Amino acid sequence: MDDTFHEYRFVKQIEGEPRLRWFYSNYFELFIWLSDGDTPVALRLCYDRGFQERAITWDLATGIVRHDIVDRGTDTIESHGPTPILIAHGKPVSAKLAERFRSTPGDVPVEFRQLVVEGLDALVHRRD
Repeated sequence: MDDTFHEYRFVKQIEGEPRLRWFYSNYFELFIWLSDGDTPVALRLCYDRGFQERAITWDLATGIVRHDIVDRGTDTIESHGPTPILIAHGKPVSAKLAERFRSTPGDVPVEFRQLVVEGLDALVHRRD
């Protein structure tokens, strides 16, 4: 894997849920859920993969944004291991993260990239 976005081409779609597109690099994972008309309805940007992974999730209809830590759980004897869960992080998003996303080349369509950049910029400047 390199520091370029690639798209998983064969993503399992769950009946009754919005269609999912999934992009990844060595630092980011971007999940975009689309309506039947291919309009984004939700986004999740995971970052710092392989270290202390965090996730920013936007519900575009409500405008609700979450910034979470991805808790991978503990290893078990199960063949697939534990299911990761999101735990509230509450820390601000850094301008460096927004810039790193902006400068990561690859397969993310311009309209999706713009949504993420706008969301990150809003979070960087948000005062809670």
